[in-house]
Amino acid sequence: MNWFVINENEHLGPFEEEVLKQLFKSGDLKGGALVWKEGMSDPKPFSEVFLKQDAKKDTNENLDKNLEQGLDEEDEDDEDELPPELPPEALKPRPEKKERAKSSAREVKLEVYEEDKQNKQKQSFWSTLKFALASVGIIGIVGFSWMYYSTHFKTFSRPSKMGYNDFERLKQASVFRGDKTNLAFSLAKDKSKVWMATNVPYTGEVVLKLSSVPDKILANDSVVLTAKGELKGRLAEFDSFEFERGQRIIEGWYQVEAVTPRRLEVPIAAKLLSSRNRQFRYIDEILLTTMEKSAFDQALKQFALKQNQNDSVFWEELKQKYETIKAMAGQIHASMKMIFQSNGRDWSQRVDMFEQEYTQNYGAFFTNFVIENEKAYEDLKEKDFNDKLEVISNYTRLTRLAKQVGLATMDSLDELRRLKEPEGPANRNALRKKIDARFEKMLEIAEEKLRLMQTK
Repeated sequence: MNWFVINENEHLGPFEEEVLKQLFKSGDLKGGALVWKEGMSDPKPFSEVFLKQDAKKDTNENLDKNLEQGLDEEDEDDEDELPPELPPEALKPRPEKKERAKSSAREVKLEVYEEDKQNKQKQSFWSTLKFALASVGIIGIVGFSWMYYSTHFKTFSRPSKMGYNDFERLKQASVFRGDKTNLAFSLAKDKSKVWMATNVPYTGEVVLKLSSVPDKILANDSVVLTAKGELKGRLAEFDSFEFERGQRIIEGWYQVEAVTPRRLEVPIAAKLLSSRNRQFRYIDEILLTTMEKSAFDQALKQFALKQNQNDSVFWEELKQKYETIKAMAGQIHASMKMIFQSNGRDWSQRVDMFEQEYTQNYGAFFTNFVIENEKAYEDLKEKDFNDKLEVISNYTRLTRLAKQVGLATMDSLDELRRLKEPEGPANRNALRKKIDARFEKMLEIAEEKLRLMQTK
């Protein structure tokens, strides 16, 4: 019949009985190794199954051999131990004495042999019983030691993308023997996974939620995500993220919440040697980075310094552009006012002169200004600022104001052309007030932005 060797959670085999015995004799199979065949309710140690059978077999063979030898020796002893022969004359009258003597000796020898056989059987029984009890005791000690080791000291292997320092840190957390539930977290080298190690020797689902701490990650973007993982062998792996904010994990400090939605399963060894809660909710602030903490602290300082530098450069450039727009709008408005100082005869000539001046000095400028601002806007989205939203919104307003100045100029020019032959001062004054209001509003917007930038 085929036998199987139980190695942790694997069945090795099948093996013939003689093969297992050869492996045991060569030292490749230990006496405590668990073996099993079809029909057995549970695996048993090799020594208990085979050594006990061999011992019993040897005992029976020895008993049979001793019995045969005893009977042979009995015949020989019968001849050796008979009294010396009587003289010829004594044999004739009393032949029955020799037969009675031989029969008595044989009966005595048989009784002694039977008693000796019974004693040997008893000794063999007690020797076998002692061996079995010793084997069971050894197996029990080994099994208990294994369960204690697996529950308190056995830990996981290092995943391929986990750094060595992180592995040592998480391994220490997993063998923490205090009463408190202990957790530690690590980020993969390529930031594609997050691991959680714990001293809880149970198995089951764990839900992880991470929220970035403001001003403590290496980006201005906030990150909020949820992930699910399976806790097994004191380690849970999370590699499928649902982002509520952001699109990737950024190195930095996070508010973490780890929750077991259901009661964890308890392995057999942990049932005997551990009594931890089968559900937990863990909240803490953790650092997720591939760097050492000191290196991350330095990187965070450099990031903040770079943000401040980017902010300073941005606000200075924005201030200069607003001043340029304000000056351009003022010059255009002043040129339009000159048109209203003309009389009716040279009105058309003044309008033509203004259009030529605008085309040469301002038209191309506003077109290029808007195009360059839109390119700069795309570059700004890739840079880090203390408040990127404020930066982008200000650049958007600047582009909008430049477009408004250009459109307002063209609308005013069309209205001036329609008024080639003014019918009277009233019409001219109405158009002048309309154009003045239009440009004064844009100049006020520019002035307000410049005042606000003085505080940056």
